Amino acid sequence: MLHLENDPVQCVAIIVDDIDKYSAAWAKVFAVDKPKVITTDAPGIAQTKYEGRPSNAGAKMAFLFARNIWIKLIEPIGPDSVWAEFLRTHGPGVHHISWEVDDLEQTIGQLGLKQA
Repeated sequence: MLHLENDPVQCVAIIVDDIDKYSAAWAKVFAVDKPKVITTDAPGIAQTKYEGRPSNAGAKMAFLFARNIWIKLIEPIGPDSVWAEFLRTHGPGVHHISWEVDDLEQTIGQLGLKQA
């Protein structure tokens, strides 16, 4: 049985529909400066795919470090990405959480997952 209680959470990624609004709000919550917003590489450089097909997907991203954890804000650009699909389906919210683990392959095996 896999237990992550001793493995620290590294990052919480949140899908948003207005990165400027959410980055200002999260910066206020954690009493840090509003982070710089970056844009992912152009589709031709990033070679983005969605549902197995080439996509023009991109995202605006902002990263806040709050004590011992990263908060990653993601605003989708374009309709064809897992980020945009999440936003359409669920609205703004937590997309994924990442943990630091000692042995990635062992953890993947314990979860019964295949490596991508």
